[in-house]
Amino acid sequence: MSTLPKVVEFIQPFQIENLNLRGRIVHLNKILNHLLNSHNYPYAVARLLAETVTGAAVLARTIKYEGLFTLQTSGNGPVTMMVVEISTDGMIRAYAQYRPDKLDKILAVATPEEVETSDIRTFLGSGYLAFTVDQATNNDRYQGIVQLTGKNIEAAIQAYFKESEQIDTAFKIGVSRLESGDWHATGLMLQRLPEEEDHLISSDAVDGWRRAMIFMSTLTQEEMVNPDLSTIDILYRLFNEDGVRIYDPHPLYNGCRCSREKLENVLKNLPKEELEHLAEDGTITATCEFCKTDYVFSRSEIDQFQISQTPELTTNKKRDES
Repeated sequence: MSTLPKVVEFIQPFQIENLNLRGRIVHLNKILNHLLNSHNYPYAVARLLAETVTGAAVLARTIKYEGLFTLQTSGNGPVTMMVVEISTDGMIRAYAQYRPDKLDKILAVATPEEVETSDIRTFLGSGYLAFTVDQATNNDRYQGIVQLTGKNIEAAIQAYFKESEQIDTAFKIGVSRLESGDWHATGLMLQRLPEEEDHLISSDAVDGWRRAMIFMSTLTQEEMVNPDLSTIDILYRLFNEDGVRIYDPHPLYNGCRCSREKLENVLKNLPKEELEHLAEDGTITATCEFCKTDYVFSRSEIDQFQISQTPELTTNKKRDES
C-alpha cells in the first residue's frame, strides 16, 4: 500500500449550452508530482506518462463503470509500456517501463527541443493504445484498441475516437515541468451531444462544432500549464459567449491497490522451486510497479508458504495478479 499522502484534484464536467456540446476538463499538479517524482523517470519518459495520465483522467469520467478504467500503451520502442488505472471513486495510479539502453541512444543525439517535439513513435515505437473497462459488479470487460499514430498521446486518443465513435469528439492535452520542478497539465475534451430526433446532423450542429473547434484551437500550451489559470477560467475564456454550465466536479486522488495480503496469495501459489529461486538471499522482496512500495518476506514466512502448499496447488493454480 502506498505511503504517499493523499492528494485530491478534480475532473470538471461542463456543457456549452448554445452549441449543444458537453465536455470534461482537468488540471493536474500535485497528483502528477506524486506519480512521477516517486519513480525518478528520465524527463522524456515522465513527460509521456504525464500526457497519458492526463488523457486517462479526462476519459475516465466519460464512461459509466463500477470498477476500473485502464489506459495503456505497449510498443517496441524505448518506452515499452505505460499504464494508468482509475477506479470508480477516482483513485489513480500509473507507471512506465522503459529500456535505458535504447533511451540513452536517442537522448545522446536529441536536443531538448527535439525531445519535446518528437513523434510519439520515437519513444514508443510501433504498438497500440488500449482502453479497458473492468466492471467489478459482473466481471464484464470492454476493451478498445488503436494503433499508436500521430504526433503525441493526444493524437492517438483522437484517432481512437475517430475510428470507433459516431459522435464528434476533440481532445487537447498540455503538459510541462516548470523550472521549480513542478509538473502541470491540463486535459480538455469536447463532444457533440447526439441529435434528439434522427441520425441526421443539423446544419446548426455542424456550425456549432466548427465554432467550438475554432475556439479550442486558440487555447495555447502556455495557458494549459499556467498554475494561475483554473479550469473554470479556461472554460470561460473559450466559451463564455455560448453559455457554459458547470456541473459538480469528480474527485481524483493518488493511491494504490497493492497490499501484502495480495502478494502473499501470489507467493503461496508459486511452485516451491520458484519460491526458492526468488529467495536467493533467504528473503523475497517484491516491489509494486505503481507506488514503489517494497514488501519483504522473511525465511520463516517463505517456509510457511511451502508448508501450506499441496501438489495440486503447486501444479494447477495460476498466479493472482497484484
